[in-house]
Amino acid sequence: MGPRDLYFQAFSAAFVPDGEPKRITCDNTILEETAWTSKGRDIVFSSARSGGRLWKIALPRLGGSPGRPQRLGRIRGSSPTISRQGPRLAYAAGSWGDLDIWRVQIPDWRKSGSASAPTKFISSTHDEFAQYSPDGLKFAFESVRSGRLEIWACASDGSNCGQLPSFGGPLTCLPQWSPDSQRIAFYSRVEDKARIHIINAEGGVPQRLTNDDDNMLSNCSRDGRRIYFSSNRSGKDQIWKMPSSGGAAAQVTGNGGFAVTESPDGKYLYYIRSKDRNTVLCRMPAEGGPEALVLESVVLFNYAVTGHGIYFMTQPDSRASKKLIQFLSCGDQTTKIIASTDLDVYCWPRRLAG
Repeated sequence: MGPRDLYFQAFSAAFVPDGEPKRITCDNTILEETAWTSKGRDIVFSSARSGGRLWKIALPRLGGSPGRPQRLGRIRGSSPTISRQGPRLAYAAGSWGDLDIWRVQIPDWRKSGSASAPTKFISSTHDEFAQYSPDGLKFAFESVRSGRLEIWACASDGSNCGQLPSFGGPLTCLPQWSPDSQRIAFYSRVEDKARIHIINAEGGVPQRLTNDDDNMLSNCSRDGRRIYFSSNRSGKDQIWKMPSSGGAAAQVTGNGGFAVTESPDGKYLYYIRSKDRNTVLCRMPAEGGPEALVLESVVLFNYAVTGHGIYFMTQPDSRASKKLIQFLSCGDQTTKIIASTDLDVYCWPRRLAG
């Protein structure tokens, strides 16, 4: 779910655009449904600001500037709709507060058996994109518990949570650990540009790695020397790489790429083709070469590459809520079901502890 803002476009009587669109919010955060007030002077919208609440903003008039967003009391919800017959507002409640991080205990890959039942692990107003550090001692995730989407880190048991970088408003999310568990790469929209940064896991001043726009979902190489990330700077989402200390970036994929990770031996890159909810998982040699199809269907970015195989999530029936967590063995290429869940999925496990 990417950052969004509201824009206003005036039209002539012939319904032809009159001038350029005017930006009326500067949240750079998760912003969803909108509704016009009955007189058409204001817009009500749901935003991740302040933990996912409803806001109202006055539209610009006669070339003027829009008003400042005003919070609608303490209403926490989304999907606002307004009655045309009277001052009544309906909305959906719980879409932000119910987004938590869950975990399961998985069986040894060499043995049969199923995972334990999912248990809630980290819960506040909105927590997602959970990432264990490679040494298994720490845990990074994104949360709006501070009122803005930011990166937090804690011990692997969920204790001692602390916020890492804070840019004071722009969307900051999608953490990825370095292989030595000492640094965290992430994405943020500082100055309205989607850029990749890296920071010491204990805190400090982030280092910006990319300067252009539309860079997301970074990941470190296994030796820590490179940063991979997705970018549409070429006109389409592709995988790019650059030195982890900063420098020039080079395009890696040519047929589309998003959400990349290196194999544990550093020989291959695994990535999904697109941001679609159900997409294919591919791989190619890390030093370049032909692409090969690995899995025909993966939900969102839910896959994790280990030395023995790949854990991934599928949704066999898009009309049903059930999702399957499966394991593909690298040895005999067999697939077995590890667990199933009816929970809605927004968190994206990409690396497992151990």
